[in-house]
Amino acid sequence: MALEKIKFKRGLEADLPTFDIAEPGFVLDTNQFFIGGIYGNIEFPTKEYTDLLVASSLLYNNTISGLTASTIKLAIDELASTKVNHIDGYNEAETIKVMTTENRPTEVPIGYMYFDSTLGKPIWLKDIDIWVDAMGIPI
Repeated sequence: MALEKIKFKRGLEADLPTFDIAEPGFVLDTNQFFIGGIYGNIEFPTKEYTDLLVASSLLYNNTISGLTASTIKLAIDELASTKVNHIDGYNEAETIKVMTTENRPTEVPIGYMYFDSTLGKPIWLKDIDIWVDAMGIPI
C-alpha cells in the first residue's frame, strides 16, 4: 500500500494569503513556513532567528563562560540584520528593535515584537496594552 503525501498550501510570497487557524502553508520563493493563527499568519522561526534570540539572551544573562559580551553582541548585530518581520501579511526586512520597558512603543500593531533590554528577552503585543513573552505570559 502506497503512502499518501500530505501537501500544504503553497505559493509565492507576493500571493501569501491569511491562512485559517491551524492551517499550514509554505512560501516557495523564500522557504518560509507559516501556520494560521488567531491574529493572522504565524511564521515558524528560522535557525538564524532562533540563534539571535539565544545569543541575545546570553548577552543579557552573560551565562556562558569563555564568551565575552562584545563577541556575543557582534553575533547579535550580524544576525539582526537578517531578521524578517511579518505584520498583517506583509514582509519587510528590518533590524529587531531594542528598547527598555519604560520606552515600550504604543502605536504598533497587534503581533509587534521588540527585544526588551530591561527584561532581557523579546516580547510581543498580544492586545491593546497587553505585552507577552515567548511563553504567552503577560509582562
